[in-house]
Amino acid sequence: MKLTRNERAQIRYQLYRDSGYSVQEARKLRYKGYIKLKGIKVDRKTGEVIKGKPFRTDKKTGQILKGGRLSAYQKTLRGVNIDNYMNDLRKVKNDSVFTDHGFLAKDRRYSGKYSEIVRAIRSNTRTASDKTLSNDQAWYFAYYMLQSKQDYETTRNELLSKQDFEDYDENKKKRNALKQQRYRARKKANKAK
Repeated sequence: MKLTRNERAQIRYQLYRDSGYSVQEARKLRYKGYIKLKGIKVDRKTGEVIKGKPFRTDKKTGQILKGGRLSAYQKTLRGVNIDNYMNDLRKVKNDSVFTDHGFLAKDRRYSGKYSEIVRAIRSNTRTASDKTLSNDQAWYFAYYMLQSKQDYETTRNELLSKQDFEDYDENKKKRNALKQQRYRARKKANKAK
């Protein structure tokens, strides 16, 4: 069933409030279509946004335990939070010789927050083969998001539709295995001398 304009505004308002916006900011943004509301529902009887059941998550990685699935509302909320963090980091002035990505990843003032974003991206994004992203893929995802100035959903749809992005992880593993073989062979040759 199609959502009415007021229901869409109510969902957006709730998303903005849950992601940390003030009442005034959420009220101003609720009619603007910045957030895609695909799959989010409103209970017609009570008029409340259906947020979904809270799942137990691993404290270190933030991944959902016991095969639980996030509701559409929870997925959208996580995307909004990642966008908010990334927008804050885009405003930071680069006062080093590094690129913006290198500056945020290496500078001790911002590396903690940037690595939090990478961890959130890694735990919240699933590839076409239903695996979480590897560490390298998550860092590339954050780099791509920062350079292209796109939001989380757009970047996710763009990167996950590319076969190269999934192959990136497999090729990296093959290259590392090849490097290890070469290293062992050199070490063995040096011992023989």
